Amino acid sequence: MTKRVRFHGYSDDNFAYDEWKDGRWGGGDEIGQETAAWVIEDFGNQGLQVFGTYAPKEIDGGVWVVGVAPLDEDEQFPDWPMKFELHENGYSLALVIDLPDSAKIRPSKGSKPDSEDGD
Repeated sequence: MTKRVRFHGYSDDNFAYDEWKDGRWGGGDEIGQETAAWVIEDFGNQGLQVFGTYAPKEIDGGVWVVGVAPLDEDEQFPDWPMKFELHENGYSLALVIDLPDSAKIRPSKGSKPDSEDGD
C-alpha cells in the first residue's frame, strides 16, 4: 500500500506537506521558515530529502522553489513515483510523492515544524 503526500510552500515563510485522504488534501505539518527541508525515510532502508525555499535571489519572481536530494553521499535514491505540479495557490510548485505506508516524514536537522512551537 502507498500514501500520496504533497510538499509545497505558501505565504512567504511556510513549507508544508499534506496527505491525500478521502478525496482531498489535508493534515500534515508545516515549517515556518523561508528555507526548510523534510526528510522521508522508510525504515532506514531508503529515503530522500525535500527542500523548499521562497524567492531565492538567483531566480526572478516571488515563487517557491521545491526540489529533492538523496539522504547523503553514496545513498541510493528511491524509485518512488513522484511528479511536480503547480499548487492551487499559483506561486508554489508542489511535489507529489507516492510513499510506502511505512515511510516516516520528519523535519531536517535545520528545520523546526510549527507543531513543535505549540501553534
